[in-house]
Amino acid sequence: MKLLRRAWQDIRSGQNLDIYITGSIALVIAILGILGIANQTVISAAILATLVLVLGSLLIARNQNEEFRTVLSNIKDKASIADRFFTIGDDISEIQNLLRQSHKVYFWGTTLTTHIPILQEDIERGLDSGLEVKFLLIKPLSSALRMAAFRGKNLKEEDLNNDLTRNLARLADIATKSTSGKLEYRVIDYLAPYTMYAFDPHLPSGQIIGRLSTLRVPNAKRPIFKLTRQNDHEWFDFHVEQFEAAWQAACPLNSEPKNQDFT
Repeated sequence: MKLLRRAWQDIRSGQNLDIYITGSIALVIAILGILGIANQTVISAAILATLVLVLGSLLIARNQNEEFRTVLSNIKDKASIADRFFTIGDDISEIQNLLRQSHKVYFWGTTLTTHIPILQEDIERGLDSGLEVKFLLIKPLSSALRMAAFRGKNLKEEDLNNDLTRNLARLADIATKSTSGKLEYRVIDYLAPYTMYAFDPHLPSGQIIGRLSTLRVPNAKRPIFKLTRQNDHEWFDFHVEQFEAAWQAACPLNSEPKNQDFT
């Protein structure tokens, strides 16, 4: 009875129909042959048709087994999964290209010492075309700055603070030149777990590039991950919300921080 119930469930759900059809044909032909109702020609033709169905099922099963083996091998190889997610190296040209194609961009980092000077021309050109961009950096002379200096390799607090101050002045200068676009920047006494660039974060085409924070590792060797809103919707939104939460907790330069609840 259990076998019959399973067969009925398969038939109702459309599963394994080829097996049940093949078995039914074989059973009918066998009965007709025993009763002498079907002649040898009909029986031979039915047997050949049954064999074709069986071969077709075997071929499908073999292809599915190959696909399963491929999937299982990828799952077992943990290193390959990590390698597909993380990369090494900071491709500034990729950031430039995404910046040029975007309408809104979020930059979140410690000082972005290297990136702001390199991207300045593209940012100014984007602002002339209506680009909206937000920069969130650490607060000068803060505990976050001291921690960033400790985290860096051969990095002094004074040097880091000077780099930060210069970049904030550069952003202030760019903001005064903006025309149809808008540049905003804030500072926060919080050291983020990564440097993050979010391009068109609220559009289906949105992309994120994140560079993990590390302890005394050169920037060129820090692991990078990439997310798209289309393929990684849940995690993409999570990181965008993290930026926006930090932005609300931050403050404009030389002003008091907004109410922050760290309890």
